[in-house]
Amino acid sequence: MEQISNEFEKLVKKQKLTNNQTQINIDKLINHINDSIQKIDNDDSQSGTTLTLLSNKLKTLTSQTIDNHKELYSSISKYSKSIDKKLKTNLDTLWKPNVLSGKEDIINSILMSHFIREGQFDLAETFSKESNIPISDEKKNQFQDLFNIVEAIKRKDLGPALKWASEKRDILKRNNSNLEFELHKLQYVQYLINNDIPSAIQYAKSNFGIFGETNFKDIKRLVCSILYIKHLDNSPYSDLLAPSLWDDIESQFKRDFCSIYGFSSESPLFEAVMVGASSIPPLIKIDTILKVTKNIDWSANSELPVEIPLLDSQRYHTVFTCPVSKEQVDCNGKDNYPTMLLCGHIISKESLLGLCKGNNIYRHKFKCPYCPTESIEAQAKRVYF
Repeated sequence: MEQISNEFEKLVKKQKLTNNQTQINIDKLINHINDSIQKIDNDDSQSGTTLTLLSNKLKTLTSQTIDNHKELYSSISKYSKSIDKKLKTNLDTLWKPNVLSGKEDIINSILMSHFIREGQFDLAETFSKESNIPISDEKKNQFQDLFNIVEAIKRKDLGPALKWASEKRDILKRNNSNLEFELHKLQYVQYLINNDIPSAIQYAKSNFGIFGETNFKDIKRLVCSILYIKHLDNSPYSDLLAPSLWDDIESQFKRDFCSIYGFSSESPLFEAVMVGASSIPPLIKIDTILKVTKNIDWSANSELPVEIPLLDSQRYHTVFTCPVSKEQVDCNGKDNYPTMLLCGHIISKESLLGLCKGNNIYRHKFKCPYCPTESIEAQAKRVYF
């Protein structure tokens, strides 16, 4: 992969060089045209000669531009062949080309939502018109507010974020979020950095009081840090100056903002692509194994043959895999759901019925698949995650 990365960097440099050279040639051509127009306006009798010279210059610049682009396309071709040579894995068996057939509206809606979440509002408006998918003004306005506040945070202006957090204080409290305090904490530290002790003390008096019950230890630490204000970077409170605090508060603000309005913290399209990319290696492995050992094409079924490892941040639904059937079970299902046996082991309802081997739920005992304990179906309880 290092070789591919190096070749890609070379390709990027070549593309930038070609772009600059093309732009220079275009600017030259515009100047030649303007000069020719000026000459013809001054002396119409020399128009033939002027146009001939312009034509020659046009051919020269065009030839140079074409040659530059040929070199670029040659580099792109070499890079493509290098990728094919290094990555020989055939991914055709890992995807279904028709799985999204007839779902263009859904795809367009997801794309437009992604544009809005990324702050590309003009692009979202254009895409909405071309795809005939209506754009939600409410959602657009919400994310415009988010990006305006985030831009202010990047400028180290916490005013808009503090105002928003104050207005949403009750909701943030219900969500067990300490966003407002963290914002006040960061604003207080800015006074310390500026050696403005009176403003820092006044700010602490005005804003830290309401957080006394939940953040008393942090408040004591912040107030005591004033004692080291002249050399805060070499004090026990040097962590208050960490540049990462700004990145952390930005990420926390985005998470809490999205949580309040019912959005995921990351774009669903981004998460889908990330999960899909991370699933490729295990799918390649299981596909190879199945074909070698059993000559089975797992993609013929509407399920994955192996569990895909996900980050905690990528899990949005509770998932239970029955240890007996090895199948995932819908925790909110009506017919098949997780059940706990008398011994405490959990299996699916379908596996439970299979173990009972009878209709009388009070008679037919069965042994737990994982311990010697015997139970009857009536003793099993549904489990809610």
